[in-house]
Amino acid sequence: MSVVVFIFAIREQANILMVALTYITAIALGILPHYLVLNKFHLMGVLILPAIVIYAGLG
Repeated sequence: MSVVVFIFAIREQANILMVALTYITAIALGILPHYLVLNKFHLMGVLILPAIVIYAGLG
């Protein structure tokens, strides 16, 4: 998966540092519920709130 992420980042001429930072953050957020004994649906706010802001034209 990591190879595919970076292949697409290079192909799209994205900023590799930002892609790596975002990827590492996503991995950390995905692992976090296992260590805190939480359900993964608690992380949905991380996805829903920015989507609402962007699609509502507020951001």
